Amino acid sequence: MQANLRLLLVRHGETEWSREGRFYGRTNLPLTDVGLQDAQDLIAKITPFAPDIAYVSPALRAQQTAGPTLAALGLEKIDEPDLWEQDYGDWEGKHFNDVKAESAQVFEQWLAKEIPGPPGGETTAVVRDRAMRVVSKITDSYQDQTILIVAHGSLLNAMLCGLVNAEHGPSWTFPFQTGKLTEVVFRGGTPALIGFNR
Repeated sequence: MQANLRLLLVRHGETEWSREGRFYGRTNLPLTDVGLQDAQDLIAKITPFAPDIAYVSPALRAQQTAGPTLAALGLEKIDEPDLWEQDYGDWEGKHFNDVKAESAQVFEQWLAKEIPGPPGGETTAVVRDRAMRVVSKITDSYQDQTILIVAHGSLLNAMLCGLVNAEHGPSWTFPFQTGKLTEVVFRGGTPALIGFNR
């Protein structure tokens, strides 16, 4: 792993459920018109970095977000299953405020890390393990290169927490916005956050 390895982290563009504030992980929603414009806008943001390869979640929303940049730059893509968003189990598709109202005790226990994950869903620890497996694949395989990663909010939050050794829990330490670019650069083998939600 070289000091100038760069990771470009992108959360997918807007979907109907991200706009509405719903929990969603494995529901395979397409981008909205705003999300499709997010994807087009990313071309200008990513092009100056001249990425060497892209790792993309198999989810439709991530594929649609990456597509215009991949086409514009002729970039090779790796579909990475470990980049899927967290499985929210019983909360999938429910509005954040509805879960908070209907399951207040369990919701607060989840936020306080007193339970490992949403009922019937994936644990926070498993999400972080998946995220860091992707990082290990990249750092073991590339030197002196720039890698584009297009994925999801909870997954990228887990990844960034792992990279910069920040506390990782259900509340996003790093609130990734849809269609925005975050830059991490390895300096002397240590990852540093250079830009967030650009």
